[in-house]
Amino acid sequence: MSKSFIEQFFILTAATLLSATAACSRTNQSTESTTFANNMEARLQAVIPSQDLDYVISYRPLSLLQDFDSVAASVRGLNSQRGSLSCFVTQEVAGLFVCLGNNKAAQHIPLNRAAIFAESRPPLGVQQSRVIVSQEVSESGYEQSNGHDLTEQSLKEFFVALRDKCPDGSCIIAGEMDFAQKVMPEFERIYPYGYSVVSVDVSSGDKLKQFLAHEISHGQFFQQPQYRAAVYGFWSSLSPELRLAAADIVSLSYDRANIDLVINEFHAALLDRSYANISQANLNQFAKSNPKQATSLALLKQNSEYLRQALITYLTPAVPVILYENLH
Repeated sequence: MSKSFIEQFFILTAATLLSATAACSRTNQSTESTTFANNMEARLQAVIPSQDLDYVISYRPLSLLQDFDSVAASVRGLNSQRGSLSCFVTQEVAGLFVCLGNNKAAQHIPLNRAAIFAESRPPLGVQQSRVIVSQEVSESGYEQSNGHDLTEQSLKEFFVALRDKCPDGSCIIAGEMDFAQKVMPEFERIYPYGYSVVSVDVSSGDKLKQFLAHEISHGQFFQQPQYRAAVYGFWSSLSPELRLAAADIVSLSYDRANIDLVINEFHAALLDRSYANISQANLNQFAKSNPKQATSLALLKQNSEYLRQALITYLTPAVPVILYENLH
């Protein structure tokens, strides 16, 4: 690609970043829905080829509760020798795009480095967010990640940071550039009010729905103000001891300094019973290398079902459906 093309892209990215930030403040939902419907294309989908994969963008909303199984089967039937990331805007959560990779790399190529930038990855030696890692470091974490969740704002901030790091485009992966330059504008055109993207890969087998449900809980947190307010209300209700324990455990995988990230990840872990499902044997093994965190983890395990039910009590009146509870 030419330098002028890269510079033009970065100029457009920087120019739209502030508008993306403002867009995350929602307007009247009924007005949004009407405008969204008017913006839908008559065509069914677009296929955007990139170096290592194809991006497939659907212009028909996907009902997660009714149509996900058939759509996942269709993606699973695509040629696995050629990566493909199929993206659908959801009916249940306005502005939430679900992207399904037909293999593990398909979802990681465009999103993994952006996710590390937004969240950090202590297991990969990245202790803080807003660090751009090499492609090699990113690929070393493919097997440790089951899915991604990113807002439009965080994606655009990642590409602005890339511009600052290498104006000549030398540190940009081809699939990232095509996603940013060709796919993200389509997302914004389909839903111009501030979108979010979650991804999983259909090769996850029996755990696909579990991984999807976890990522969807992040998507609801991003896209539904009432859902997010309920999660914050639940967090505020916790004792300082429980909040500290949650931060201790979340910080093993994410940037502890980002309190919104800590709260988002903690609530998703409660919904998917991550703490309740830890065996005593695993807890004992964990204590050998992480004695302080093991104490925090034991506290969360002990209170996990109580905390989960308390969280659901906060969420139930806030949104029409808690998708995590309905996607299994």
